[in-house]
Amino acid sequence: MKRPQRLAAIMEHIGREGTVAVTALSHGLGVSESSVRRDLNLLEAQRWISRTHGGAVARGTAVRLQMSPPDLDLTERQNRMAEIAAKRVPDGSTVGLVSGETIGGIGRVLADRSDLTIVTNAVDIAHQLLVRPHLRVVLTGGVADPETSALGGAFAESMLRQVNLAIAFVEVDGVHPRSGITVEESERARLTESFVAHAEQVVAVVPGTRVGRSCFVRVCALSAIDELVTDDDADEAALAAIAEAGVAVTIA
Repeated sequence: MKRPQRLAAIMEHIGREGTVAVTALSHGLGVSESSVRRDLNLLEAQRWISRTHGGAVARGTAVRLQMSPPDLDLTERQNRMAEIAAKRVPDGSTVGLVSGETIGGIGRVLADRSDLTIVTNAVDIAHQLLVRPHLRVVLTGGVADPETSALGGAFAESMLRQVNLAIAFVEVDGVHPRSGITVEESERARLTESFVAHAEQVVAVVPGTRVGRSCFVRVCALSAIDELVTDDDADEAALAAIAEAGVAVTIA
């Protein structure tokens, strides 16, 4: 059984029973106890469960939804990026989360915060957070993309024109010293630009392999971004040029 299948099976069990034991999972999944422990450690890092002696218990979201999340196989590097980015969120603020794999990780970190308003176009992020009574979750509305669970189009853009965000997190396809912030699809560019335009602070959370890349559609200039959070796969020359343009650069 591959790891994504094991993670889904663990989440299904813990959503049903509320608790799991390492030994029982090892026998049931046909893998070693060390493999089970690594799986549980990953789920705990992503804030789906809490580890206990000899097993784990579910957090509130897993118990109520009784489902496996869509992106359990986030890499450790993406988890570090999400943790670093989430530290930028002031208490009691309104936060914009643009649909994206790493952005979903930020949502999970923020799930334990209090008195935040989360504005997102990501149905999966909203689904994860809506059972947290101390958070206010606002969906942009719009037309849903069945492949990404993201909402977009004129309805979403219209809604965003009516809000003020303290901070917005965006995940894009390319960050280039000259081209700026870019993506491959025009509708996604318009929606991302709407988040950027209505935020006091903008943090781009982008895997290093996309730094130095220019994609088809420009979202905004580098001057619209306050900080780039990336990883050590990023091209050093591109990072230096981005920093020289006035963008704070943080390496996870």
